[in-house]
Parts: sequence; C-alpha cells; structure tokens
Amino acid sequence: MYNIHIDSFQSAPDVRRKTRYEDLRAAVLKAGRFSCFEASANRAAASLFDQLCRDPTIETWDMGYPWTGVKERL
Repeated sequence: MYNIHIDSFQSAPDVRRKTRYEDLRAAVLKAGRFSCFEASANRAAASLFDQLCRDPTIETWDMGYPWTGVKERL
C-alpha cells in the first residue's frame, strides 16, 4: 500500500501587481506562516513579502525550509 502526500507551499492568495500590502499581511497573519516559494514567485510578491518582513509590528522566525512563521508583535 502506498500513501501519497500532497503539500502546498501557499499560505496566502497569489500576489499580483494590484495586491495590496494590507490584504497580504492579513492573509499571512491568519495562516501564521509563508513559504519562500510564494515570497519569490514574482517581483510583486518579493516586494510585498520583503515589506512584511521589515514591518515593525510583525515578528518572523524560521520554521524549517521552506517556511517562515509570522505573528503580530504584542
């Protein structure tokens, strides 16, 4: 017997040019994590996830490749 595991490296909706930072921030905070694959999917994603990581109200930590944990600072 075989088991198949399908993993999605997506925690937020796809980032497009018109994606607003506030919408991405809310989705990632709800998920509690994001992957390096979604953060580097395109230039718009890279820019928004970089902004998220520099946000002083957000705390991030390494959860093991490819995940980064995210929560709001208290």
